[in-house]
Amino acid sequence: MPAAGLVLLAGSKSTIADMKDFHDCGWSEDVRRHAYRGGRIVGLCGGFQMLGKTIHDPWGSEGEQTEIAGLDMRT
Repeated sequence: MPAAGLVLLAGSKSTIADMKDFHDCGWSEDVRRHAYRGGRIVGLCGGFQMLGKTIHDPWGSEGEQTEIAGLDMRT
């Protein structure tokens, strides 16, 4: 049984930058382990984008980086 019943990935105005921080802090693996243990994950707005395979910003509206790997957890 997971320690938390639900992980909520909230929206973001800087989805790519926040996803980078998420990866850099090791939270990506924490969320994957949570799901593996049977925990639930919900993403709202930018948080839902983070659950996908890749986040794209082709026009660079959020900054210089225009693409980053997501959590690849959508089913």
